[in-house]
Amino acid sequence: MIEAGYYSAAVTGIEFGEASTGTEGIGVQFELLNNGERTGASRKAFLWLSPNAKQYTIDKLKRIGFNGDIDNPAWSDEPIEVECRHEVYDGTDREKWDIAGGGGVQPLTDDKRRRLKSSLRAEFGTSPAAKPSATADTKRKAPSRPAPTQAKELSFSSADEAYDHCVTKYGDQFSDDGWFKAIETVASDTGVAEADFNSEHWKRVVEASDPIPF
Repeated sequence: MIEAGYYSAAVTGIEFGEASTGTEGIGVQFELLNNGERTGASRKAFLWLSPNAKQYTIDKLKRIGFNGDIDNPAWSDEPIEVECRHEVYDGTDREKWDIAGGGGVQPLTDDKRRRLKSSLRAEFGTSPAAKPSATADTKRKAPSRPAPTQAKELSFSSADEAYDHCVTKYGDQFSDDGWFKAIETVASDTGVAEADFNSEHWKRVVEASDPIPF
C-alpha cells in the first residue's frame, strides 16, 4: 500500500460509468511519477456526478484538461497532483485516490445562506442580531423622530436585510417555512417574481412572515 500523501501523476485514461446506486461517475486512470518519470504504478480516482458532487467533479476534470467529449475523451499531457488517503473498508485498509487541489468552499446560494444563518442562530442564540436590534430600538425611542422616518425603518433593499429583520423581530417563532411562504404570497399577490422584488415587496414579505399576524 502506498503511503498517504500527495503525488505527481500523468493521466492515462478516462472512463464513464455508474455506481450500483445509479449515480453516474467518471474514472480517471493515472500513472504515478517520480521526478517526472513514470513509475509503472497505476491508480484510479473515481469522480461522481451526484447533485452535491457535480461541481467539484467538473472543476477537477478541467484541472486535468478534459475536453468534455465522452465519445473521444482527451486530456492534458501535463503532470497533475493526486492525493492518496487511507480508509477502512470491510475491516481492511485500502487506498482512496482523488485529484488534488480545488474543491474549496463554494459560495452559498441566497436561500442556503439564509437557512444556515437561521440554523446557527438557533444553536448560538440571537446575539449576532443584538446590535441592529438595539440600534433600531434607539431610533424608535427618539422623541424627535417624525412618523415618516418611523416608516422608513421598514424599508429593506435586499432579501438579506428583510430576513435579518425577521430573525431579530420574531426570534424563535420565525421559521424558514414561514419566510418562503411569505415570498410566495407576495409574488402571487403582486404578480412580481422574487428576483424583481423592490423594497416595498420585501416590506410586505416581512409583514407576511409575522408568525402571529394580529
